[in-house]
Amino acid sequence: MEIAYRRHFLILSLAVVLLYLSGKTLDHIPVGEIRDFAILGLPGALHAGSVLLSLRRTPNIARSVFFVALAACFNFGAIFSGLIALPLFPFVPAIVSLLPQLREIGDSTPGDSVRVLFYVIAASACGSLAYWFVVRAFWMKRLRYRDLFRTLTLCVTATILAFIGGAVLGSSPAYFNSTRSVRDILPTVMWWFAFSASLWWSESRGDRRNVALVQSTASTQ
Repeated sequence: MEIAYRRHFLILSLAVVLLYLSGKTLDHIPVGEIRDFAILGLPGALHAGSVLLSLRRTPNIARSVFFVALAACFNFGAIFSGLIALPLFPFVPAIVSLLPQLREIGDSTPGDSVRVLFYVIAASACGSLAYWFVVRAFWMKRLRYRDLFRTLTLCVTATILAFIGGAVLGSSPAYFNSTRSVRDILPTVMWWFAFSASLWWSESRGDRRNVALVQSTASTQ
C-alpha cells in the first residue's frame, strides 16, 4: 500500500478539529476573495496534507506543495461545479409532490431542500472525480479506473447522509446555535472519510490480487 492508513485516519481526525477551529477563526476575517478562497480551499488542502503525511515513501517537496495547491483549487472549483445540476431543477416540484416529507428539511419555499441536495450531490461527484485523478497521478498510479466508481459512490452517499443529518440537526431551534458549526463541517468531514475509505478499499483489494497472482504463479512452477 502507498498509504499507511492507520496514520492517515488519525491525521484526518486531527484535521477535523483544525477544520472546526478554523471556521471560528475565519469568521473574523473581513469578507473578500481571500476569505472566500480560504474557506473553500482549506478542506482540500487539509485532506491533501493528511495524504502526504501518511505516504510510506518520502515525497518530493515541490511535488507535495503542488499537490496541496491543486487539492485546494479543486475543492474551491467543486463548489461551482454543482451548477451542472441546474437542468434538474424543473423536475423539483414533481419530486416534492412524490416525497412531501422533503418539505420538512428547512424549506423556505417548497423544493428548496431538493434543489440544494441536487447541487451538493453534483459538487460532491465532480470534486471526488477530479481529486481522484490528482491522487492517482501523483501518488497512486496502481489505482484502476473501476476504483473511481467506488469512490464516486461512497462520496456521493456520504454527502447525501451529511445533508440529511445536517438538516435534522438544524431542524430544532433549541439546538441550532449549538450545532451550527457541526452542521457546517459535517458534509466535508463525511466526504473526507468516504474518499479515504475508498482509497483503502481499492489498495487492499489490489494487494490481495497481487498476493493471489504471486501464489498462482508459484503453484504453476
